[in-house]
Parts: sequence; structure tokens; C-alpha cells
Amino acid sequence: MKRETDPHPLHWANFLDCVRTRQKPNSDIETCARSSATSILGNVALRARMRLDWDDARRTTLQQDAREYLHRQYRSPWKLEV
Repeated sequence: MKRETDPHPLHWANFLDCVRTRQKPNSDIETCARSSATSILGNVALRARMRLDWDDARRTTLQQDAREYLHRQYRSPWKLEV
């Protein structure tokens, strides 16, 4: 018997259940954002070839040279408006 190893269907089911019941999901956005930031900063450090110091209050690195890797340049006519 093959064992299911893909966790995504369980996350999707939990998400849909939370939409119906208004409960907090197993993997809420605050937890996922922090764990994703760790991986992203590791990639930024690798690309910038330097050790990074993260300023959580300003949501940026203290190393100016690494900041270019924290966002993308968009092709025209696309742009991000926040």
C-alpha cells in the first residue's frame, strides 16, 4: 500500500474547513511568513555573498548592498503599487 507523502491536500482541507468555521488554520500566516523569511534571507545572503543583519522593525537588512535582492525589478508596463 502506497503511503500519502504530499502534505498539501491536508493544508487545503484545513484551510477550507477554517473558511467554513472561522477557526484559525494549523499554519497561520504569521508563522509561515517568519519561516519563509528565514529561507529568503539565506538566499539573499548567498547571492550577496555576505553575512546579513536583519532589522525586523524596518523589515530590511542593515547591509545596503544586499537590499537589491529583497525585491524584484518589474518589466514595463508592470509595477507594484502598495
